[in-house]
Amino acid sequence: MVSVRKRLLIGAILAVVIGAGALLYFSWRERRENSIEYHKAEYLAARDASPMNAVGKCWYKLTGQVPQGTPQRIQVDKLIRHGEALVRLGYWRRETVVVSNMPVASVWGIVVKKGANLWHPDLTKEICAVGPIGTNTIAVTAVPDHIPIWERLIREVDVPNSAQ
Repeated sequence: MVSVRKRLLIGAILAVVIGAGALLYFSWRERRENSIEYHKAEYLAARDASPMNAVGKCWYKLTGQVPQGTPQRIQVDKLIRHGEALVRLGYWRRETVVVSNMPVASVWGIVVKKGANLWHPDLTKEICAVGPIGTNTIAVTAVPDHIPIWERLIREVDVPNSAQ
């Protein structure tokens, strides 16, 4: 009888310990995956990894699309997932700017070059994305403090005399 009671007690204690450990692990994981630091680190890791091989680069240049099922596609998917999480968590904000005087691709190319020169390289890592949408819109997804700077750059390039 005593050995059965001991076994039951040991079993109950183990169940409580395992349950508490699982509860702590899953609550830690959920908290981590809902943190800005986690998504920022994952976003930067995916962005900086860029495992574009020669075939992938060639395919991208020919078609303008990242090949499906390749490391490049996985990196793009990670960038999108973690970028969206950073917008959802409020670290980044997304705005659109309408371009009316020049082709959007021209404005975008000039703006990205000017923007890269404005910030120290470490600070440009804070910028999520600046890119054309459709024929006359540029989407800016960035740290909220940087949004007005990008909007000003876009306006200056699109309407050169408006900066005066």
